Amino acid sequence: MKGTNTSTYFQITIGQLDTYTPMQIAQYITTIANGGYRMKPQLVKEIREPNKNGNEPGNVIDEIEPMVLNQVDMSEEMLKRVQQGFWLVTHGSKATARGYFKDEPYNAASKTGTSESYKNGVKTWNLSFAGYAPFNDPEIAIAVIVPNAYRDGYASPHNAANIISQRVFRAYFDLNEKGQMTTK
Repeated sequence: MKGTNTSTYFQITIGQLDTYTPMQIAQYITTIANGGYRMKPQLVKEIREPNKNGNEPGNVIDEIEPMVLNQVDMSEEMLKRVQQGFWLVTHGSKATARGYFKDEPYNAASKTGTSESYKNGVKTWNLSFAGYAPFNDPEIAIAVIVPNAYRDGYASPHNAANIISQRVFRAYFDLNEKGQMTTK
């Protein structure tokens, strides 16, 4: 990055300036949840035939197997420490997402953030939440970005990313509990 000053490098290292897409953030959180295995992003697990009665899923036509791209070169102790840090974001006594997740039955772990950005030359802040659940046996990982949440003294709810994430987790586990979603 010729012509980039040290300040810009620092901003990028702490997640500022919109350098990551939601898909990249989701892949990052999934890598932590999977014990350091970076998986190829996958939106479809299987393709099924239509079912005439509509009450049950049809027969499986094709299954898309998960693919490991690589494994993070990190000791298990360090990975466990990062995972514990993510769990503390949703359960620690001074955690940024504790009020939304400490009493939820699915036991989420996450990283929240507020990053600076610019829209039409005006400084704004993006809110983010990247998390997975359940902590001990992950089934789902999500990344939520609320762009331009703060601008020129105007602020949408500071907790918007936490609220959206809580609703996504609840919907997932509610559907799973009702048998309307298959996992793993």
